[in-house]
Amino acid sequence: MPAIFNDLLEFRNDLDLDSVLEKMDNTLAIKLLEIALEGCTDRFSLVESHVIYTCLKKLKQQENGLNSGNGELQQG
Repeated sequence: MPAIFNDLLEFRNDLDLDSVLEKMDNTLAIKLLEIALEGCTDRFSLVESHVIYTCLKKLKQQENGLNSGNGELQQG
């Protein structure tokens, strides 16, 4: 059974993992990045960690329908 991110996620086989990645949306991509980064924060400097956190925060705001920075909802 293949596992990734320090065995936090396990898949039945490689095809199962490939299937998940092919169907991945922005929400899942962000969640996978968070899981990956939580397991390896000791490999980044404080500045690098801050940059990664800031990027994820911006992506989450966009995913939740917020304009960058000002917290107002985007008009569709």
